[in-house]
Amino acid sequence: MLLIAATLLSLTVSSALAQLNPSVIPVGSLGSYTRTQSCIFDHDVRVLPYYQGDGFDNDGCVQKCWDAGHLISGTEYGGQCYCGDPHNEAVVPTVPGAPTPQCNMACSSNPSQICGGVYALTRTILTPVWTYWGCLADSDSRVFPISAGNVVIPAACQNICFEQHNARFAGIEYGGQCYCAVSLPGGQVFPGSTCDMACSGDSSKNCGGTWALSAYYIL
Repeated sequence: MLLIAATLLSLTVSSALAQLNPSVIPVGSLGSYTRTQSCIFDHDVRVLPYYQGDGFDNDGCVQKCWDAGHLISGTEYGGQCYCGDPHNEAVVPTVPGAPTPQCNMACSSNPSQICGGVYALTRTILTPVWTYWGCLADSDSRVFPISAGNVVIPAACQNICFEQHNARFAGIEYGGQCYCAVSLPGGQVFPGSTCDMACSGDSSKNCGGTWALSAYYIL
């Protein structure tokens, strides 16, 4: 009887550890992000600093930037492709009463799409969709090693992890402590603690518990 119980316990722990193996969570896919498109001004000091070439449509530019590790893409002048990220996108000052940017040039490779204009970018921003993973047991060595301060709701922690640390794992503990991880230390932790502390900014949501992380990830 003891042998059976021990075997069941071993299988349970092994199964839990398998759930935390990074290979179980696929490397990012475009399906995990929502797209927001707009027309914005560009200038000689490029709003999006990484030039990828000419002859793109919007979908191709999005994919090219994604493959290069960037979440913002823009097409200009009928097919020039530029990439950037939230932390390095330049801001073009707006002046009250100034003309609006004119994205009016069809993509040379796909006339059914508009690829910016003269100093005008058809910009596409990819915004991550976070998935709740579960309640993870934490310890002094920290499952998610990046300490990101205190937050009042899970979305705030997710934004900090993603925008400031380029991390796709976020966890909230003890009612509002935010932690991030760029990659997961597979096989070192397993789900098992109770996340039962309400978030200070939204009592309908849980923000972890004592040594317990409400964990989220981006595919």
